[in-house]
Amino acid sequence: MRQAGALGFVDLLEGIDNYIEQGRTAHYYTRLLLVAPPRFLGQLNQALGAQVAKLVAKSISKDY
Repeated sequence: MRQAGALGFVDLLEGIDNYIEQGRTAHYYTRLLLVAPPRFLGQLNQALGAQVAKLVAKSISKDY
């Protein structure tokens, strides 16, 4: 069961990356601020495409 959960998380990260990439290509933003818990933020940063990663102005690692 853990394997299926891991795959779901990978799909989630890919979906977020695709959504952010669509915003970039449509010029919805020129800078991006990422705020997320430390572990998720690290994995999200790894999943971002190179062009999106260049637009990340700041990342805030915050565990609420």
